Amino acid sequence: MSVGVIVMVVLMVVAFCSSQGQGLTDDVHFGSSGAGVSLPALPPAEDEPSAPTPEVAVRTPAPPAVPGLSPRSTDLPRTPQGSESPEPTEPTPARSPRPSRPAQASGQPSPDAPRSEVTGRYGVVGNYGDAFIGELRLTNAGSGSEPWQVRLVYPQGRLVTAWVESAEQGRGSMSDGVFSYVGGVDLPPGGSAVLRFHLERTGPSTRPVRCTVNGSPCSGG
Repeated sequence: MSVGVIVMVVLMVVAFCSSQGQGLTDDVHFGSSGAGVSLPALPPAEDEPSAPTPEVAVRTPAPPAVPGLSPRSTDLPRTPQGSESPEPTEPTPARSPRPSRPAQASGQPSPDAPRSEVTGRYGVVGNYGDAFIGELRLTNAGSGSEPWQVRLVYPQGRLVTAWVESAEQGRGSMSDGVFSYVGGVDLPPGGSAVLRFHLERTGPSTRPVRCTVNGSPCSGG
């Protein structure tokens, strides 16, 4: 009798489990037919605003400085299309002016200059055998002041000294037997001057081979 009771209890349990499982299957369907319980759809995810990416300023290095451009300018000068850069031309050498003819020394008349009115008279003041003192008396017969220069040739003479009596001194020298003297001031119209000189000689004559005043022969003897 106990065995039959146990069998009945087992059958009841099996039937109960079967009914419970059938009901669950009817309520929930994961298939294609019949009404079933559908799971609620999840709301679409909203795109969250992305954080702005910080901009990084990139500094472009400035180009090298080019002559003729402003220090702040970064644009290079452009050559128009079809034109070529002019070739550098060599500078034209400047022509040097012709040298002017040097001016003649004071007392030397130019070939084109008018004849000098200054004359000279030669004489001897003292004779000492191997030396003597000579003089030349100058006179300006013209109407204007004139410079003067004296030239006397003594092939065997040697100049000791020369001077102008009571007037401003000039410049005297002797070279190769030629004694020359340039007056310190011009002779005024009608004016006169006396030039004296001390010469040593080896010959007997005190007279010069040649005597001129401004290129004109002297008088006297």
